[in-house]
Amino acid sequence: MISSTPRTAADRSAAGALSRLGLGALAVTAALTLSACGGPDSAGEAWDGAREQLAEAESFRLTAELPEEALQGGAASGTLEASGSTGEPNGQLTMRMKADQGDFSMEVREVGEKGYIRMDVDGEDLDQNAKAMMGLGDKWIAQDVPEDQRGMIGSLRESMLAKLPDAGALEGVDAEAQEVDRDGEKAYRYEIPQDIAESAAQEAETEGEDSDGLDQGAAALNELDMSLVHAFVVDGDGELLALELRGEEGEDGEKAPATEMTFSGWDSVEEVEAPAEDEVREAPGIDGQG
Repeated sequence: MISSTPRTAADRSAAGALSRLGLGALAVTAALTLSACGGPDSAGEAWDGAREQLAEAESFRLTAELPEEALQGGAASGTLEASGSTGEPNGQLTMRMKADQGDFSMEVREVGEKGYIRMDVDGEDLDQNAKAMMGLGDKWIAQDVPEDQRGMIGSLRESMLAKLPDAGALEGVDAEAQEVDRDGEKAYRYEIPQDIAESAAQEAETEGEDSDGLDQGAAALNELDMSLVHAFVVDGDGELLALELRGEEGEDGEKAPATEMTFSGWDSVEEVEAPAEDEVREAPGIDGQG
């Protein structure tokens, strides 16, 4: 008969090992939890993560309130919203501007090989026929978009990345995270040194990123001077929430208010649909040749 003593000893040894392993796992879990709550990243780490998110996003939404100083053509204020896919030709862009002469709006949709644009002016003494002759009104104008010009939101994203500081640009920069509240949630704001922002934007301009011929997506970014980017905001998980553009000082010595570009809908923006047929009228190709 085999003695039960060795088996009991082995059982006790195994139980002890499992017990110690369990306690060790709990200790590791606790350490990881404490590490995750250890505070915000450095400015360099936070910027690299935010830039990577923008560079790899499949879709996103960008909104901005534009003060008078950021606009061209004498507009007093404006708004910009762009959203859609960065990989497929599917997205929309809306710009609205207020001026003494009236309110101007422009909406652009891109759905596959088709582009749709609708512009209107409120406050002008124009009848519907006059507006139609000028391409204004509530009707969308449909255009065939050449293959090499498709991807409005992707183009906007690439133009933005070209004008923003590169990955690694903020490494070692002495910029402490400022804890801020965003819709009741904790977030962190980091300042970007002016010389770094201006250098990145100037390099992009030298390489021709601001040249003529950009599509509607990239051209919309021309309303914003990316060399004025002076801060960015991320949430507790490092997700990019906003870029801040500092206000410039005017001729009267007054400093313009800052402009905030907010980001949302990361990888979750729904597809845009083409306008209904009775809301559309055809037009010649983009280059004006029918």
